Amino acid sequence: DVLLHIPAPEAPQAGMDNDRSNQISSSLLEVPFYAFFFQDNSAQDLVLKRMVRDSLRYNDVIVCAAARIVDWLRSNVGHYHALHIRHPTYEDKFHSDVHAQPEWILHDVEKYLPHGSHIYISTDYYTYDGGPDYPKDANWFAPLQKKYQLYFSADFRGVLEHHLPSHYTEMVEQFICARAEIFVGTWKSSFSSYIHRLRGYYSPLIKDEDTNEEEGSLTNSYYASPVAVQQEMKFYQAIRRPFNEREFPIAWRDIDHDVALPKETKPKKK
Repeated sequence: DVLLHIPAPEAPQAGMDNDRSNQISSSLLEVPFYAFFFQDNSAQDLVLKRMVRDSLRYNDVIVCAAARIVDWLRSNVGHYHALHIRHPTYEDKFHSDVHAQPEWILHDVEKYLPHGSHIYISTDYYTYDGGPDYPKDANWFAPLQKKYQLYFSADFRGVLEHHLPSHYTEMVEQFICARAEIFVGTWKSSFSSYIHRLRGYYSPLIKDEDTNEEEGSLTNSYYASPVAVQQEMKFYQAIRRPFNEREFPIAWRDIDHDVALPKETKPKKK
Protein backbone atom coordinates (compact mmCIF):
# COMPACT_ATOMS: atom_id res chain seq x y z
CA ASP A 1 0.00 0.00 0.00
CA VAL A 2 1.06 3.58 -0.63
CA LEU A 3 0.31 6.50 1.67
CA LEU A 4 0.27 9.89 0.00
CA HIS A 5 0.24 12.72 2.53
CA ILE A 6 -0.68 16.17 1.24
CA PRO A 7 -0.62 18.59 4.19
CA ALA A 8 -3.13 21.42 4.31
CA PRO A 9 -1.61 24.87 3.85
CA GLU A 10 -0.85 26.68 7.06
CA ALA A 11 -2.12 30.24 7.32
CA PRO A 12 0.58 32.87 7.98
CA GLN A 13 0.48 34.21 11.51
CA ALA A 14 0.63 37.83 12.62
CA GLY A 15 4.21 39.00 13.05
CA MET A 16 5.64 36.12 10.98
CA ASP A 17 8.64 37.09 8.86
CA ASN A 18 8.42 36.88 5.08
CA ASP A 19 10.82 33.95 4.91
CA ARG A 20 8.67 31.76 7.14
CA SER A 21 5.50 32.93 5.40
CA ASN A 22 6.95 31.84 2.06
CA GLN A 23 7.97 28.46 3.45
CA ILE A 24 4.54 27.47 4.72
CA SER A 25 2.85 28.53 1.49
CA SER A 26 5.19 26.41 -0.65
CA SER A 27 3.65 23.95 -3.08
CA LEU A 28 4.50 20.26 -3.20
CA LEU A 29 6.79 20.99 -6.14
CA GLU A 30 9.10 22.89 -3.79
CA VAL A 31 9.58 20.10 -1.25
CA PRO A 32 11.26 16.67 -1.57
CA PHE A 33 9.09 13.79 -2.75
CA TYR A 34 9.73 11.85 0.46
CA ALA A 35 8.02 14.58 2.49
CA PHE A 36 4.61 13.51 1.22
CA PHE A 37 5.01 10.03 -0.34
CA PHE A 38 5.22 7.09 2.07
CA GLN A 39 5.37 3.30 1.75
CA ASP A 40 4.35 0.87 4.49
CA ASN A 41 6.69 -1.79 3.06
CA SER A 42 10.40 -1.12 3.55
CA ALA A 43 11.47 -3.05 0.43
CA GLN A 44 9.00 -1.15 -1.74
CA ASP A 45 10.11 2.08 -0.10
CA LEU A 46 13.66 1.48 -1.36
CA VAL A 47 12.37 0.54 -4.82
CA LEU A 48 10.47 3.84 -4.99
CA LYS A 49 13.51 5.85 -3.91
CA ARG A 50 15.74 4.08 -6.44
CA MET A 51 13.14 4.76 -9.14
CA VAL A 52 13.21 8.48 -8.31
CA ARG A 53 17.02 8.50 -8.27
CA ASP A 54 17.46 6.53 -11.50
CA SER A 55 14.50 7.71 -13.59
CA LEU A 56 13.43 11.18 -12.41
CA ARG A 57 16.75 12.80 -13.19
CA TYR A 58 18.49 15.15 -15.60
CA ASN A 59 19.01 13.77 -19.08
CA ASP A 60 22.24 12.20 -20.32
CA VAL A 61 23.33 15.32 -22.25
CA ILE A 62 23.55 17.24 -18.96
CA VAL A 63 25.22 14.41 -17.08
CA CYS A 64 27.81 13.84 -19.82
CA ALA A 65 28.68 17.54 -20.06
CA ALA A 66 29.29 17.59 -16.31
CA ALA A 67 31.36 14.41 -16.57
CA ARG A 68 33.69 16.04 -19.12
CA ILE A 69 34.33 18.98 -16.80
CA VAL A 70 34.78 16.74 -13.75
CA ASP A 71 37.22 14.61 -15.75
CA TRP A 72 39.20 17.71 -16.78
CA LEU A 73 39.41 18.93 -13.19
CA ARG A 74 40.47 15.56 -11.82
CA SER A 75 42.99 15.00 -14.62
CA ASN A 76 44.59 18.45 -14.30
CA VAL A 77 44.35 19.34 -10.61
CA GLY A 78 43.47 16.06 -8.85
CA HIS A 79 41.20 16.84 -5.91
CA TYR A 80 38.89 19.81 -6.32
CA HIS A 81 36.25 21.31 -4.03
CA ALA A 82 33.09 23.28 -4.78
CA LEU A 83 31.08 26.23 -3.48
CA HIS A 84 27.58 27.45 -4.24
CA ILE A 85 27.18 31.21 -3.76
CA ARG A 86 23.99 33.15 -4.46
CA HIS A 87 23.84 36.83 -5.39
CA PRO A 88 24.27 38.86 -2.17
CA THR A 89 21.33 41.15 -2.95
CA TYR A 90 19.00 38.15 -3.00
CA GLU A 91 20.37 36.83 0.28
CA ASP A 92 20.18 40.23 1.99
CA LYS A 93 16.59 40.58 0.84
CA PHE A 94 15.25 37.12 1.68
CA HIS A 95 17.73 35.38 4.00
CA SER A 96 19.34 37.90 6.32
CA ASP A 97 20.87 35.13 8.47
CA VAL A 98 22.99 33.87 5.54
CA HIS A 99 26.32 35.63 5.04
CA ALA A 100 26.38 37.20 1.58
CA GLN A 101 29.62 39.17 1.34
CA PRO A 102 32.83 37.52 0.05
CA GLU A 103 34.91 38.42 3.14
CA TRP A 104 32.41 36.68 5.40
CA ILE A 105 32.01 33.73 3.03
CA LEU A 106 35.79 33.28 3.08
CA HIS A 107 35.76 33.40 6.87
CA ASP A 108 33.02 30.74 6.92
CA VAL A 109 34.52 28.28 4.44
CA GLU A 110 38.25 28.40 5.12
CA LYS A 111 37.82 26.08 8.10
CA TYR A 112 36.70 23.40 5.61
CA LEU A 113 38.60 24.34 2.45
CA PRO A 114 42.41 24.48 2.82
CA HIS A 115 44.10 27.57 1.39
CA GLY A 116 45.54 26.94 -2.04
CA SER A 117 42.79 24.49 -2.98
CA HIS A 118 41.19 24.35 -6.41
CA ILE A 119 37.57 25.49 -6.01
CA TYR A 120 34.74 25.30 -8.53
CA ILE A 121 32.21 28.05 -7.79
CA SER A 122 28.63 27.74 -8.93
CA THR A 123 27.05 31.19 -8.73
CA ASP A 124 24.37 33.38 -10.26
CA TYR A 125 26.33 36.51 -9.39
CA TYR A 126 27.23 37.28 -13.01
CA THR A 127 24.14 35.82 -14.68
CA TYR A 128 21.15 36.81 -12.55
CA ASP A 129 19.15 39.50 -14.35
CA GLY A 130 17.60 41.43 -11.49
CA GLY A 131 18.17 44.93 -12.80
CA PRO A 132 20.14 47.69 -11.05
CA ASP A 133 19.44 46.21 -7.61
CA TYR A 134 21.63 43.22 -8.54
CA PRO A 135 25.04 44.75 -9.43
CA LYS A 136 27.90 42.79 -11.00
CA ASP A 137 31.38 43.65 -9.73
CA ALA A 138 34.21 41.98 -11.64
CA ASN A 139 36.34 41.99 -8.46
CA TRP A 140 33.65 40.67 -6.13
CA PHE A 141 35.38 37.29 -5.72
CA ALA A 142 38.81 38.86 -5.07
CA PRO A 143 38.95 37.86 -1.36
CA LEU A 144 38.44 34.23 -2.34
CA GLN A 145 40.85 34.46 -5.27
CA LYS A 146 43.62 35.54 -2.90
CA LYS A 147 43.33 32.21 -1.06
CA TYR A 148 42.15 29.74 -3.71
CA GLN A 149 42.43 28.81 -7.38
CA LEU A 150 38.88 29.46 -8.61
CA TYR A 151 36.99 28.00 -11.56
CA PHE A 152 33.64 29.13 -12.96
CA SER A 153 31.33 27.89 -15.70
CA ALA A 154 32.84 30.53 -18.02
CA ASP A 155 36.16 28.67 -17.80
CA PHE A 156 34.52 25.68 -19.49
CA ARG A 157 32.50 27.59 -22.06
CA GLY A 158 33.90 25.44 -24.85
CA VAL A 159 32.43 22.29 -23.34
CA LEU A 160 29.13 23.90 -22.44
CA GLU A 161 28.48 25.81 -25.66
CA HIS A 162 29.26 22.89 -27.95
CA HIS A 163 27.12 20.35 -26.20
CA LEU A 164 24.04 21.94 -24.64
CA PRO A 165 21.88 25.09 -24.40
CA SER A 166 23.01 27.79 -21.99
CA HIS A 167 20.00 27.32 -19.72
CA TYR A 168 21.31 23.83 -18.89
CA THR A 169 24.44 25.26 -17.28
CA GLU A 170 23.06 25.37 -13.73
CA MET A 171 22.05 21.71 -13.90
CA VAL A 172 25.52 20.76 -15.15
CA GLU A 173 27.00 22.68 -12.24
CA GLN A 174 25.00 20.66 -9.72
CA PHE A 175 26.74 17.49 -10.88
CA ILE A 176 30.15 19.19 -10.85
CA CYS A 177 29.56 20.23 -7.24
CA ALA A 178 28.19 16.81 -6.34
CA ARG A 179 31.40 15.13 -7.49
CA ALA A 180 33.71 17.53 -5.62
CA GLU A 181 35.82 16.25 -2.76
CA ILE A 182 34.27 18.83 -0.39
CA PHE A 183 31.13 20.85 -1.08
CA VAL A 184 29.98 23.95 0.81
CA GLY A 185 26.47 25.06 -0.08
CA THR A 186 24.05 27.87 0.66
CA TRP A 187 21.49 27.40 3.43
CA LYS A 188 17.81 27.57 2.39
CA SER A 189 18.73 26.96 -1.24
CA SER A 190 16.97 24.16 -3.14
CA PHE A 191 19.91 24.28 -5.59
CA SER A 192 22.41 23.42 -2.83
CA SER A 193 19.96 20.95 -1.30
CA TYR A 194 19.77 18.88 -4.46
CA ILE A 195 23.57 18.83 -4.66
CA HIS A 196 23.62 17.36 -1.16
CA ARG A 197 21.10 14.73 -2.26
CA LEU A 198 23.25 13.86 -5.27
CA ARG A 199 26.24 13.51 -2.96
CA GLY A 200 24.13 11.19 -0.84
CA TYR A 201 23.33 9.10 -3.91
CA TYR A 202 27.04 8.91 -4.80
CA SER A 203 28.29 8.21 -1.27
CA PRO A 204 28.04 4.36 -1.40
CA LEU A 205 30.29 4.38 -4.48
CA ILE A 206 33.09 6.30 -2.78
CA LYS A 207 35.68 4.76 -0.48
CA ASP A 208 35.38 7.32 2.29
CA GLU A 209 35.95 6.16 5.84
CA ASP A 210 34.38 9.37 7.18
CA THR A 211 31.00 8.75 5.56
CA ASN A 212 28.58 6.59 7.53
CA GLU A 213 26.50 4.85 4.84
CA GLU A 214 24.11 3.28 7.35
CA GLU A 215 23.23 6.64 8.91
CA GLY A 216 23.33 8.56 5.64
CA SER A 217 25.70 11.20 7.01
CA LEU A 218 27.78 13.26 4.58
CA THR A 219 30.95 14.33 6.35
CA ASN A 220 32.40 16.37 3.47
CA SER A 221 29.23 18.36 2.78
CA TYR A 222 28.61 21.65 4.57
CA TYR A 223 26.73 24.94 4.57
CA ALA A 224 28.71 28.19 4.68
CA SER A 225 26.40 29.93 7.16
CA PRO A 226 24.80 30.48 9.59
CA VAL A 227 27.15 28.77 12.05
CA ALA A 228 24.37 26.74 13.66
CA VAL A 229 23.71 24.77 10.43
CA GLN A 230 27.21 24.52 8.93
CA GLN A 231 27.47 20.81 9.76
CA GLU A 232 23.80 19.85 9.28
CA MET A 233 24.73 17.14 6.78
CA LYS A 234 27.32 15.54 9.06
CA PHE A 235 24.72 13.90 11.29
CA TYR A 236 21.57 11.93 10.69
CA GLN A 237 18.49 14.14 10.85
CA ALA A 238 14.92 12.87 10.63
CA ILE A 239 12.78 14.76 8.13
CA ARG A 240 11.09 17.78 9.65
CA ARG A 241 9.52 21.11 8.75
CA PRO A 242 10.25 23.31 6.92
CA PHE A 243 10.84 20.73 4.20
CA ASN A 244 12.30 23.07 1.59
CA GLU A 245 15.35 24.33 3.51
CA ARG A 246 17.51 21.23 3.03
CA GLU A 247 17.54 17.55 2.03
CA PHE A 248 17.39 14.68 4.50
CA PRO A 249 19.25 11.34 4.61
CA ILE A 250 15.99 9.40 4.27
CA ALA A 251 16.31 10.06 0.51
CA TRP A 252 19.54 8.04 0.14
CA ARG A 253 20.19 6.22 3.42
CA ASP A 254 20.83 2.53 2.66
CA ILE A 255 19.01 3.03 -0.65
CA ASP A 256 20.87 0.16 -2.33
CA HIS A 257 20.39 -2.31 0.51
CA ASP A 258 21.38 -5.81 -0.69
CA VAL A 259 22.43 -4.40 -4.08
CA ALA A 260 26.06 -5.04 -4.99
CA LEU A 261 27.76 -1.84 -6.14
CA PRO A 262 31.24 -1.22 -7.58
CA LYS A 263 33.52 1.02 -5.57
CA GLU A 264 34.96 4.17 -7.09
CA THR A 265 38.63 4.99 -6.68
CA LYS A 266 39.37 8.59 -5.74
CA PRO A 267 41.84 10.56 -7.89
CA LYS A 268 45.36 10.95 -6.60
CA LYS A 269 46.20 14.37 -5.24
CA LYS A 270 48.60 16.35 -7.41
